[in-house]
Amino acid sequence: MSSGSIWARPEPGARKASLTRDQIARAAVELVDAEGVEALSMRRIAQSLGVGTMTLYHYVANKDELLALIDDAVMSEMVIPADEFPAGWRERLTAIAVSTRALHRRHPWLLAAVGEPRMQIGPGGLRHAEQTMSAFDGLGLPSEDVMDIATLVDEYTFGYVFHRQGDVGEDVFDDATADFFREHLEGGDYPALALLKREGESWEQAWARLSIATRDDARFERGLGRLLDGVELDLRRRGFLD
Repeated sequence: MSSGSIWARPEPGARKASLTRDQIARAAVELVDAEGVEALSMRRIAQSLGVGTMTLYHYVANKDELLALIDDAVMSEMVIPADEFPAGWRERLTAIAVSTRALHRRHPWLLAAVGEPRMQIGPGGLRHAEQTMSAFDGLGLPSEDVMDIATLVDEYTFGYVFHRQGDVGEDVFDDATADFFREHLEGGDYPALALLKREGESWEQAWARLSIATRDDARFERGLGRLLDGVELDLRRRGFLD
């Protein structure tokens, strides 16, 4: 059993069936994309690479190290090509957040398999972190503010992704739920909630309308814009922006 980060060790020397960490990571990502997290095993990855399972253990000591490789491989996908990286701190943070969300749409299993971002940061994670930090170039912000704002955007993005992955959809509003709403929300005890329904609407119609408003695909960037509006206001107040 190895200890510490896999990235703290050099890649193993060549064997007859020579592999790289990148090959192993990509094979693992392709397997989980195709068959789900439950299919992930050293044996299945070894089969897809045409090597024996024990050969794979020469490169990856355990499943935690395998997850670290997967995490770093997908982190690399978030890095925006230099010629596509916009100017301006808001535009850059928006582009990074949009790229992060797109990554999780391509790999919806990622949060369940890897969880929260880990400290086993590898080359892909470093490139992503460097690009994120570069979004603040020229602002003169203290490093604490840079990390605070970057983390805030990450928390919004991951929270949005997590919430949407658990979204049950509008079919949860069945007859029993409609009856419950009518019984409890039309008696005057919950006036703010009652205002969600327009005059002449049924609760079923109101729920459908509100579901569309909160599941609009543009909502992610709309919400992110509101968050960055607050950041911008704070930076202007403190003299970091004209």
